[in-house]
Amino acid sequence: MKKIILFLFFSLSNLIYSQVDEKTLHNNFITSVNTWNGEEHIYLLINFKDLNSSLTKEICIQKSDLRDALAYEHTISENEAHTKLENYKSRYFEFKNIDAITILNKYYYSENEINEFKKNVNIDKIVNDIKTKKNWFLDLEDMNFKENLYALLLTKRDLIINITFQCFGQSGLWCLSCLENK
Repeated sequence: MKKIILFLFFSLSNLIYSQVDEKTLHNNFITSVNTWNGEEHIYLLINFKDLNSSLTKEICIQKSDLRDALAYEHTISENEAHTKLENYKSRYFEFKNIDAITILNKYYYSENEINEFKKNVNIDKIVNDIKTKKNWFLDLEDMNFKENLYALLLTKRDLIINITFQCFGQSGLWCLSCLENK
């Protein structure tokens, strides 16, 4: 009986999260880095290992910040780090440099923080709205907190997300994969 309950629990939790498989996430990573090359504020879903603590974390980070972390880690210029990123074939990175890890950690959210956020946001509705509208833009009032959580959850749902700064201080997230699929 316990096995059946555990099986149902894990099956339901997979349905609730509705995340895509690793191959799709990998393909979106490669597409985000290479196809949307000029977009510095595109979000990349990565796993990084902090070699100082041996902890591995999944984060959704803006490409420009990942490039900066790579520059710190390898003591190279931003241009060299950009080239290094373009040649990466994996979503997994390892870092030891404290400055690089500081950049990466600002994008990390615990499961509790993510679950608390999801209580107040209907991600399924947002994903449905994105997939049924021609141009999708999410205007965010609190850019220092919500943008990264939205990007994390939407990227895990097979969407390529970019942050844009608009006129009159209005900022928000664009779904770039929606533009690709027109």
